[in-house]
Amino acid sequence: IMASHSASLLNDNCNRAIWLDRGRIEAEGDVKTVLQKYEGVLEQRRIIKLQQAQPILIKEKNKKSSNK
Repeated sequence: IMASHSASLLNDNCNRAIWLDRGRIEAEGDVKTVLQKYEGVLEQRRIIKLQQAQPILIKEKNKKSSNK
């Protein structure tokens, strides 16, 4: 039994995986398939956070032009 967040470590040393999220089994099977599901969910969560983020407004200082 191995517990890790390292995809490469799991790929190199395991032939089966179980993905747990908050104590619940989300996926079980061959390592590649479970990692693909896990990475897909992480990407979905990242996109949702970006969509919910508030825009940052940057005010530029007024540039005074000198006409001589």
